[in-house]
Amino acid sequence: MENILSKVANLQINNNIIYVVLFLLAVYICFNGYTVYKFVLGVLGFWVGFTNVHKLIEFFDLNLNDKQMLFLQILFGAALMLLSWFIRKLGLFIVIFDFVYIYLSSIVIEFIAKKMDISPQIYPYFSVLFAFIIALIPALLAIKHEYSIVIIVMAWIGGFAAVHYLQLFLTNGPIHISLLPVFPAWGWYFLQCFVSLSGMMTQGTGQDN
Repeated sequence: MENILSKVANLQINNNIIYVVLFLLAVYICFNGYTVYKFVLGVLGFWVGFTNVHKLIEFFDLNLNDKQMLFLQILFGAALMLLSWFIRKLGLFIVIFDFVYIYLSSIVIEFIAKKMDISPQIYPYFSVLFAFIIALIPALLAIKHEYSIVIIVMAWIGGFAAVHYLQLFLTNGPIHISLLPVFPAWGWYFLQCFVSLSGMMTQGTGQDN
């Protein structure tokens, strides 16, 4: 039991079945996310809270055992889940912020922060500010254009997540693909963008019909 708590609290679960399940869920969200977007916002809100507690722990320099850590993760995740479920605009902001911070922060640092000669010590703060601004724009637009924003967000989050979990499965799973290690990073980004755009167009067409 202690070993399970430790793995969950420190996000060390590495199971190929989980990768497959998450891949299938991500594909569904990408191509049909508008029909379940409230549920998705709640789940993603929980996930964002659950997975980011360690950053607060590090910031406040707290020393917690695995049980305490897991308790805070569940508590923080549940709080963001409820906020995301009942306040959809806030839920959109939370998931977009997390998405931008994960997938675009490195690009921002590489192509913007360095060219502006910003000190590396404030790179993390620069990334947070960038993600905050980018997430705020669609959240505000959703006040009048919630339908379109939800479709775009669901398609892009689902598309990127689907390719991400496919990559994890192919890298760690039982299927060995010799060309995978030399597949360029930009190729994965291209595939993520292609799948996301396909999902966005599919959802838009489906809703129009």
